Amino acid sequence: MDLLTVELGGVAGRRLRLQLVSAPGDPGRDAVRRTILTGADGLVFVADSAPARLRANEQALATLRRDLDELGHPELLPLVYQYNKRDLPDAIPLDDLDRALNPAGHPFFSSIAERREGVVDPLTAVSERLIRALT
Repeated sequence: MDLLTVELGGVAGRRLRLQLVSAPGDPGRDAVRRTILTGADGLVFVADSAPARLRANEQALATLRRDLDELGHPELLPLVYQYNKRDLPDAIPLDDLDRALNPAGHPFFSSIAERREGVVDPLTAVSERLIRALT
């Protein structure tokens, strides 16, 4: 689990702080993930672009949806997708990956986290959606 706090200053008369926490998607870490999700105001779902990881991505997403439902989170919780490892030679085409994981059409971004490419855009997008909800 990783934690990063970012102070954004004042927005609409409120002090805004982002606490970025990675929630494990793998089975066996349910209690940790649910604890993290309890206080979530927005989500970035990070998916692996490798074809061999598509099923694991789908399972992690289904688990996330189940956890959010059980925690009583609203359907409209700001959500964006980050499709990582886009540099893989056999990466699933972006449109195919998005169609498989994101039928609701939430914003999505491609990234190569190892090179720090495309990792800020999803955070910016989910932050903007949260700020709009406050104002």
